[in-house]
Amino acid sequence: TGCRMAACLCQGWQLSLLPAILLSLCNPPSAPEPVTSQDAALLAGVSEDILCFSRSFEDLTCFWDEEETTTGMCHFYYWDVPRMCTVSTWHCGAGRRRHVCVFPSQDVRLFTELHLRVLNATTNHTKYGRELSVDAVGLIAPPANITARWAGAAGQLCVSWQPPLADFLNFFLYEVQCCPTSSAGTPCSPTLNPSGQHPGDPSIQSSVSTHTPRAGAASPGVGQRLVQANTWVVLQDLQPGVRYHIQVRSKPDGTSMDGVWGPWSQAVAAETPRSSGDIGLCCSTPDLRHVRCEWSWDPAEPHSSHQLFYRPPPSGPGTR
Repeated sequence: TGCRMAACLCQGWQLSLLPAILLSLCNPPSAPEPVTSQDAALLAGVSEDILCFSRSFEDLTCFWDEEETTTGMCHFYYWDVPRMCTVSTWHCGAGRRRHVCVFPSQDVRLFTELHLRVLNATTNHTKYGRELSVDAVGLIAPPANITARWAGAAGQLCVSWQPPLADFLNFFLYEVQCCPTSSAGTPCSPTLNPSGQHPGDPSIQSSVSTHTPRAGAASPGVGQRLVQANTWVVLQDLQPGVRYHIQVRSKPDGTSMDGVWGPWSQAVAAETPRSSGDIGLCCSTPDLRHVRCEWSWDPAEPHSSHQLFYRPPPSGPGTR
C-alpha cells in the first residue's frame, strides 16, 4: 500500500510539474532593454542621428529613434569591412520607437574608425550616417566603493573611490556632488541639462585639477560640485553637524579616451563633526594626567553613537 501511495504521489508531482514546464517554455523571460531611458537622456546632448556608446570600451551599442508612423524597413551596416547588424526595435515613449544594434564583441576594436550607415531597404539610399571610434563614445558607470570620512579638521570630509574600469585606471575625470540632506532624508539632486551644467545657478562652479581642489561653501539646498582627476578629494567649508549626501560620476578624460558624463552614483551619507560650542563640550582634569569630557546630544536621537576627536599638542622642549 505504501509503495502504491508513493507511486501515486510521484505521478501527481509529474502531472503538476508538466503545466509549469510548458508555461516556462511558452513564456521566456523578457530580455532587458539594451538602451535605457537613462542612457538616452545622458546622450541627449550629442548632435548625431545615430547615437552610440560603450560602457567598457570592449562593447558598442548604437541606436536611432523614429516616429511610430515612419514607414519602410531599414538595414544597419558598419564597416571597416562591411557587415550588417541585427537590429532590435523597442517602444520608447508615446508614438516613438527605438532601433538598436548591439555590436558583436569580435567587431569592437579601439582606435579604429567605424563607418555607420542606415539604409532604406527599398531604395538602398542612405538615411543616416556617422563615423566614429569606440574609444570616443564612452558612457561609463559611476566609481566603485565610494567612502566618506572625517578629514581631521572642522568642516571637512575626505571622499575616496575606486575607478570604474580596472583596465583603464588613469583615463577618467570625476565629478563630485555634495549636498546637505533635506528634512525628508532624500539625496540632493540638482537638475542638470544635457551639457552637465546647472542652469541658472551661478553659485556652483566646476574646475579641472590634478590636485586636491577646494570646494566652495555649501548652503542648504545648493550642491557643491567639482571636477578632478584624482580618486579622492577633501571637501572643505562644510557646515558642522550637518548630514551630507555625496555622489560621484565618471567621464573619460578626453585625452586617450572620450565620451560623456555617466550616471551619478548612489548617494553616500556622511555627517560633519559638531563644534565644541554646539554640543556644550566641557572638559576637566582632576590630576593633570587624565581628562574627562562631557557633552550634550540631541534627545531625538537616543540610539545615535558619538565619537570625540582631539589632537594632542606638539611635543618638544618646554612642552608639558
